[in-house]
Amino acid sequence: MRLTRLEYELVETLVLARGRVVPRETIITRLYGWDGEPEWKILDVYICRIRAKLAVLGAPPELIATSFRQGYRINLIAEYLDTAA
Repeated sequence: MRLTRLEYELVETLVLARGRVVPRETIITRLYGWDGEPEWKILDVYICRIRAKLAVLGAPPELIATSFRQGYRINLIAEYLDTAA
């Protein structure tokens, strides 16, 4: 399983936010800068692909949470370790 450059940067952006919601516009700016920004729905496509790739490794689908009309956040692994015990 390999992430593309943009998928990796998206995951990195979420991890660096340490569990906080990252607004969609922040992600778009980080991935594309100011050059020809794509449609907003492309983030949904990337998130779907990333979730599928992580699921192969056993990650729960909730690892990356969607905040409706706001953005995305990554649920910290420690949250899952606490609930699994």
